[in-house]
Amino acid sequence: MTIRRHLVLGLFLTLAFVLAACGQGGSESSGDTVPTSQQGGDPTSAADAGLSISESNGFKAEALSYIRVQLSWSEDSGAQGYQIDAGVGDDVFFPLATLDSSATSYEHFLAPEAAAITYRLTAVGTNDVRTVTVTTPAAVPNPVFVQATMEVAEFGFSSQGPGGFDPSTFDPGTFDPSTMDLRAFLPEGFDPENMDLSQLMQPVSVSQETGPAGGEISVTGKNGVVYTLSIPAGAISEDVLFTLSPVANIEGIPFSGGFLGGVQIDPRGIEFDVPALLTFEIPQTEEPQPDTFNIAFGYGNVGEVNLGEEFYLEPILINEDGLSEVIGHGGKLASSSAQGLSTSRFVVKVKTTGSRGATRGTAREFRMVVESTPSSTEYIRFNERIAASQTLVANASLQLDLYNKLTNMRLRDKLGGAVNVSDLLIAQDMADSMDRVGELLFKETIDLLTEMSYRLLKARKPGCDTKEEAEIMVLGGRLVNPPRGGLDFKIALRDDFIKRYGEEGKQLLDEVDKALRRCTYEIQIGSQITRD
Repeated sequence: MTIRRHLVLGLFLTLAFVLAACGQGGSESSGDTVPTSQQGGDPTSAADAGLSISESNGFKAEALSYIRVQLSWSEDSGAQGYQIDAGVGDDVFFPLATLDSSATSYEHFLAPEAAAITYRLTAVGTNDVRTVTVTTPAAVPNPVFVQATMEVAEFGFSSQGPGGFDPSTFDPGTFDPSTMDLRAFLPEGFDPENMDLSQLMQPVSVSQETGPAGGEISVTGKNGVVYTLSIPAGAISEDVLFTLSPVANIEGIPFSGGFLGGVQIDPRGIEFDVPALLTFEIPQTEEPQPDTFNIAFGYGNVGEVNLGEEFYLEPILINEDGLSEVIGHGGKLASSSAQGLSTSRFVVKVKTTGSRGATRGTAREFRMVVESTPSSTEYIRFNERIAASQTLVANASLQLDLYNKLTNMRLRDKLGGAVNVSDLLIAQDMADSMDRVGELLFKETIDLLTEMSYRLLKARKPGCDTKEEAEIMVLGGRLVNPPRGGLDFKIALRDDFIKRYGEEGKQLLDEVDKALRRCTYEIQIGSQITRD
């Protein structure tokens, strides 16, 4: 288990490459299709905002925002339809949408930010191919902040005094105050002479100690919402006292459904080696508004409760029963009514403890939040991309395939540009981050990382004094003693290294291990001499 007060994943900016489709009418694309005229639009053009516009051979690409690119083209008279592909670097293209012959425009929503994207338009039937490259801008953080109010225990004044006094039959004409002890109306154990006002404001909560074997803790809010945190075996390596505290209300939620529920998981900042699951069970007091669906969110990565905290979207794991994981494992996300998006019971994957909430909203509201309010941290922005793609894409299996291909492609770009150990360590951290959020790593990506690790370790110089030598020791240490627990990319990298290079690889790691121990010993001796 890793306990972190601040989860720093600075490399997630390069991972947020989700190609979701929102094309024009008549489309057979992989995502929701919405006519361009219904998308709304920025009050100024891309040129006015200093964004990128590019046109080639009648094929135009215009970056409308940091995640939106508008494509338009002149009609090909002999075309039976159009195929749009997209790529980022290496001239490797992946299918984005298939449109009918009447289409002349397409909007790519959730395009990779701060990237040069090449779009390829193929006219089916004529094989006319046009390409254009446009650069999306970097996102400027403009986060939404919400205000949470925790539930507090009710102060239990007694309704009846000594002798069965009933205030409903009270007669002021015969009442003698000298015979009444008002302390009888206070809760048991309350001392007015040594009064602690915090006793009146204790939050409603349930606490339970959980260890490596896992466990489950549940709490019910005053609004009837039941929150259950299920911690799997192996998620933590030591006993931790977890507390679930219901939230009474959250102000500032940017969705029409308002506040449906919320819970705070303490201690904050604990990162699970295996993600826990948080189940919301929300009583349905009235029929949900049409065209809305459940939306999970987190808040509180900055500040403290009641000080205004940053709002961000969280992915929901659902199926017809609202419990099993479908999205993210090749399942097909159909309409909200077909796949249980309107259910009052859903599950959120919890990688790091903190605060979570629930609301309802429309797809358009969801798009607006993702596009216009990028979070201040790259880790949260990455989470929002996953949440948005799961909500807006009709075919989750195709979307995830595109996502994995693009993230791995960007990782290979990073590896291709690595010229030293420091670059390789950064690429390894990126791959490790991808693994920790459950994304797939292609075999050729691991092969490339393995090959570069071998080459750099083989060419290493003995010693532990310079920065380069220290980085070699870090690289070697990752292969010699990778962290254990949960799914970890570094373990797979070590196994691939030994499998590929056999006895030579084992001997090389043994040499690195000895050098690592020697350097550690020299550092300890030097530190001891300094203290003495």
